[in-house]
Amino acid sequence: MRVFIIGLPGVGKSTFARQLASHLQIKCVDLDEWIEEKTGTSINTYFKQHGEEAFREIESVCLQEVIAKYPNMVLATGGGTPAHDNNMNSMLQSGTCILLKNSIGLIAMQIISDKQVRPMFLGLEAHQIEKRLSEIWTKRKSYYEQTHIITGLEAVQNPQLLTKRLELFTKKGNSLIGIIEID
Repeated sequence: MRVFIIGLPGVGKSTFARQLASHLQIKCVDLDEWIEEKTGTSINTYFKQHGEEAFREIESVCLQEVIAKYPNMVLATGGGTPAHDNNMNSMLQSGTCILLKNSIGLIAMQIISDKQVRPMFLGLEAHQIEKRLSEIWTKRKSYYEQTHIITGLEAVQNPQLLTKRLELFTKKGNSLIGIIEID
């Protein structure tokens, strides 16, 4: 089973992916960590040295590598991964995609309190981060909403709930109407 976690930057995809993978007892892969290992540098440094277009190219290559290598995994993607190249289609065809959602305000607070500095939010204040997140959501919404399952952060506290949704979707082929939960 391949599960792809997508969502806005700072929503908690990496944390959620680790918890879900542990619960499902399968491998967890973080795409940003994979990229850093492949390039030998941090995402921030790569962004600064090569720009977003080059980053998105390496991101797509790394996504395909991870898909080819791991038939059973939970993958935490970057926030922009679904919106570039053919990445969303690749993920939809290779496994189950889960959109992790939270309010823009709470994500902004998480970004401010997070020790990891994100290139697109460098030097921004809370209201500026919220505005930028809203812009990103608007730009990427059509990609994000192609996902198989949409969940809020309640799934982080209760991975059994999401596991039941995954089982319904992957094994029984039920209609999404019965298993999508939007906060």
